[in-house]
Amino acid sequence: MDDQYHECKNCASGYRVRPENKEIYCGFCGCALNRFEQILLNKSDALLYASHDGMIPLRIQLHNTGMFAIKNISLLVNNKQYNVTSDKWITCSQIPKSLSPEQIEIVTLEVTPRKHPNYPNISSFAFMFLSRDDRTIKKKNIEISFLQDPDFNITPEFYEIEIDSDRMQTKDDSDQFWHMVSLNVQLIKSEVLLREIEAVVDGEPNLKIDVKCDMIGRKVIFDNNNQFDVKIYLKASDFQTERTYHINLSFLIKNARPYTSKLTVKLTRPPRLEIMQKNGAYLNKNESIINEVYERSKPYPERLNLVNSGSGELFLEKIEICTVDGHEQQDNIIFFDFDNKQEIRIESAEVINYLIHSDQLMQQQVDLVIAFHYFYENENKTRQTLTKNCKMAIALKQFHEGRMLAVDFGTTNTYCAMYLEWENEYELAQIPREKLGQKEGNVVPTSISYYVPPAYNPVDFGRMSYLFYRRGEKNSFRSFKRNLGETPTLLREKYWIHYPDDRPALKSTADNISFDFLNEFIEHVHVATGCHFNNYVFTHPTSFPISKLSRFRNIINRLGIDNRRFYMIDEATASALDFIQDHPGHYYLLVYDFGGGTIDIAYIEVDIQNTNTILIDIIDVDGDGEFGGDDITQAMVDLIINDKLIQIDDTLLVESNNKNYDPIAKEYIKKICKSFGRLLKK
Repeated sequence: MDDQYHECKNCASGYRVRPENKEIYCGFCGCALNRFEQILLNKSDALLYASHDGMIPLRIQLHNTGMFAIKNISLLVNNKQYNVTSDKWITCSQIPKSLSPEQIEIVTLEVTPRKHPNYPNISSFAFMFLSRDDRTIKKKNIEISFLQDPDFNITPEFYEIEIDSDRMQTKDDSDQFWHMVSLNVQLIKSEVLLREIEAVVDGEPNLKIDVKCDMIGRKVIFDNNNQFDVKIYLKASDFQTERTYHINLSFLIKNARPYTSKLTVKLTRPPRLEIMQKNGAYLNKNESIINEVYERSKPYPERLNLVNSGSGELFLEKIEICTVDGHEQQDNIIFFDFDNKQEIRIESAEVINYLIHSDQLMQQQVDLVIAFHYFYENENKTRQTLTKNCKMAIALKQFHEGRMLAVDFGTTNTYCAMYLEWENEYELAQIPREKLGQKEGNVVPTSISYYVPPAYNPVDFGRMSYLFYRRGEKNSFRSFKRNLGETPTLLREKYWIHYPDDRPALKSTADNISFDFLNEFIEHVHVATGCHFNNYVFTHPTSFPISKLSRFRNIINRLGIDNRRFYMIDEATASALDFIQDHPGHYYLLVYDFGGGTIDIAYIEVDIQNTNTILIDIIDVDGDGEFGGDDITQAMVDLIINDKLIQIDDTLLVESNNKNYDPIAKEYIKKICKSFGRLLKK
């Protein structure tokens, strides 16, 4: 290689230099033939704080970019030759003595800021080497600054969260709700590289808090007065309302001590107007209050329960009534007993009465929007004005003269009666169960079976189906009314119907099975009585939510009964009607109906002054749609079965750890429990 010429790489002009020559510049472009680069690779780590105790590594890249080898490379610190004894604040790894052309080496400098003698003065370091003509060439200094500990201005220090379910948000596509606190952070001294932000509740470290900041983890150095946002998420299920929490914030900074701050968060529930349904649940924005009326000259009195779901008091100042499109006022159909010139103070609950004028209805159903305008004052005495919208549907029904069928569609048993008209004479009669293909009595088990053996009839219902169900036969179902409206995904295989051949199972639903049962039941009533009924009455659990009532209505419509031909009444109120007819006077009646599948309660005001006028005011209803006598029976069965080993009739064994125990044995235990329950009633 020594007898070859070297061409200048900078200009590529063809200017050639022999190795033995002592030229140090290109004769054409004038560039240095000995070139050398020093680069600080981890520039962000050059943020050095005097308070930092440990060593901070600085990685320097040395690169020979010239045409010839360089030698005698050494380190300069503050323009002086590096001395291990005097320069204790810096430690240098082994420095290469020479570098061939295009050779790259990495040198690590370990800096300990607290050992620096001249803090906070700027320090520098550089490398020098020996050129081809034996001259010493020094590179430009790389300066490092020793910084003061950073300081921030975090606002606000006190944050009040008003709990409002409509404004709570999810995070990261999860189904959990979080309260968000937004902070503004301003760097007022020094420079930082933010690594992480931690937030812990003082005294309660297990409470879930997440912190989000766009600047965390980014290779960005903040200058003075730079601002950024920090969002703190509090898991809603972990934090209680009307409480104050003290949160410790820690800003973890590269090469510096953590910066700590405190944040005080108070969770309050401001006054919020809600509309309570008869079952005690709040009416949500997708549900409607349904009023069923018949055409008559007298208005129908109704009431709305307005509830303040927050703390403090609110004031109702105005009620507006309009159609769904928001244009036409409907004061002629519905009238609220409320003067818009006066305010109603609502601290907990208030009843608003209104009248429905059915003779003003021009169509079968009118959909309205009731807007309740209200306000409250926050802690700063600032008036907050809000509006609560309530959907309301008024359906006009008109019973035709003729026969009527009443059906009590129960969770465990179904009962029916008919109202007949014979030449201006009226008859109220029960339909015996034997006429419906059942045994004696008047009630029919609410049970249905599909493709029952031995002839694989399409469907069977009532007593025979209940026997199949007790034996654990496939395609036999009971208590399906409880699951109205629930999707097959939630119920999984609970209502799958399996065919006797190789066809795949039919993924049915509780709605479809309820329809099949009622369809079979009513068809059997038609055959048994020889009557087709013009009008129907259906009872429903008192605690049925509006969503399930809507499903029940859809099932009745699928039976071919339009909305004008049926009326729905809750079971507790229906139970009270028979008692009321035989007990005239003015009194209050509490009805408690403990059924096989539900508990229904009604509180009723009765005023009967003569046989021609009966006034009934349903003050309140309540109940439990998920609990009844069958649940008590099941609890007793489970109590017996969960014992280690039970012997029944010396032949049937039931093991508690065996889920596939004999269903006949289980039904035998149920029979014993029901008998025991009847003894308890006596």
